[in-house]
Amino acid sequence: MICKKKFRQWKNEQRNPKPPTFGGKQKYWNNRYSKQGGQFHSKSDTNPRLPRQDSTIKPNDSSVKTSSYNGSGLYFPAKINGRDIDCLVDTGATLSLVSDRLWMLIYGKTKDLKFFQRDIVSAAGTPLSIKGQGSISIDVHGLTYYMDVVVADIDTDVIRGLDFLKIHKCKIDMDTESIEILGIRCPLVSSGTLG
Repeated sequence: MICKKKFRQWKNEQRNPKPPTFGGKQKYWNNRYSKQGGQFHSKSDTNPRLPRQDSTIKPNDSSVKTSSYNGSGLYFPAKINGRDIDCLVDTGATLSLVSDRLWMLIYGKTKDLKFFQRDIVSAAGTPLSIKGQGSISIDVHGLTYYMDVVVADIDTDVIRGLDFLKIHKCKIDMDTESIEILGIRCPLVSSGTLG
């Protein structure tokens, strides 16, 4: 009988969780979190104590997430139309992106871009300014890869996201600081500081 009572009490606590206490910081709690559907959620979605929302594309989801750029990361050298560029390898980005500035330098216009109907949101939650979608050919170590990319107002020239990494069967080797693209090993260059 006692076990059933404790089980019911535990079950009710799971259904209606109490907010954690922060030593009298209730104002902080109210500004930082909201209760939706009986569960607490971070208003900014950046709190490390809470699990991050799934950043994968869902069929009915109209937004795509990318990682935010802070100057640090792993890059591989490549060429687009003979122009040397560095491509950021970003496993947190679901799509590959090209900066609108680089697109204008190479192609001179954005009017030939296809309409891109989804919103793209950085990992920080800020929406990106999308110019459209286009196709590029990128030369890496003498091999040419063709890829659809989204042209957006971003700080780095090219972000290679999960679409590129999956299609081209990429393997990242942190020990040798290299990336394998369709079996061809290319060096990675790390930039910035960790942490």
